[in-house]
Amino acid sequence: MLLLLLLKTTLQVDTAVGKEADPLETEEVVKKHGVPQHIVMQYLKGELEGEAAVKSLPSALLLIVLFALMCLSHDRPSPIHSVEHAIDFDITENANFAFSAP
Repeated sequence: MLLLLLLKTTLQVDTAVGKEADPLETEEVVKKHGVPQHIVMQYLKGELEGEAAVKSLPSALLLIVLFALMCLSHDRPSPIHSVEHAIDFDITENANFAFSAP
């Protein structure tokens, strides 16, 4: 990541005459000229934000699990499904009350 930030940044480096257009290796620039402070700070800030995101993940997962448990305990899906199935069965099997045979 630090190398990518360094690649996106343009640095002025003294070069030999005739070699101005030659690409420099990132590691060579780092070893000879160092890394600018703002790049290191930007990298560290990104790492700290990523760490904070990972640290908040367990609490988010716990919240999801607790929400699912509360929904299941308050809605009681088994009795509701049984009643809905009984109503559906009653309507489909006993729907001949208004039917007159020819």
